[in-house]
Parts: sequence; structure tokens; C-alpha cells
Amino acid sequence: MHGKVLDVSAFRAKHPGGADKIACGTDLTASFQQKHGAIANLDLKLAGRFAADIRVVGTFAPVSAPPPPPPPP
Repeated sequence: MHGKVLDVSAFRAKHPGGADKIACGTDLTASFQQKHGAIANLDLKLAGRFAADIRVVGTFAPVSAPPPPPPPP
């Protein structure tokens, strides 16, 4: 989420909206932003009451589409 790889295994059962809202192994950035807003809100949650249940375990770069092929000669 937002370029962070999170271990949410301890948090899923405690998620106020239900465990089914967190699909492990997927990028939940768009879903998080729709419900909770900007990345600053994620940082607040990571530092706040869910700090013991959500851990940043890595980072990732969003996958982009390959560039279009060059025009024919």
C-alpha cells in the first residue's frame, strides 16, 4: 500500500470494517485511499493504535505498462 509492503496478519481480525476488507498479497492503495484518504492517514495508522498489529516489511515500485513499440521504419 502506497509503496509499502505490510504484514497485516495480526491486524486482519481486528480491522473495524472486517477481515474481508484486507486481501493479503494485493496492492490495496486505491481501496485504502477511497475509504481513508491520503498516505498521511496510513502513516498515522501505522504509528497509532494499530502500530503493534501492522508492520512495514518492505517496499515496492508500482508496475507500469511497457513502453509502446517504436513506429515502423
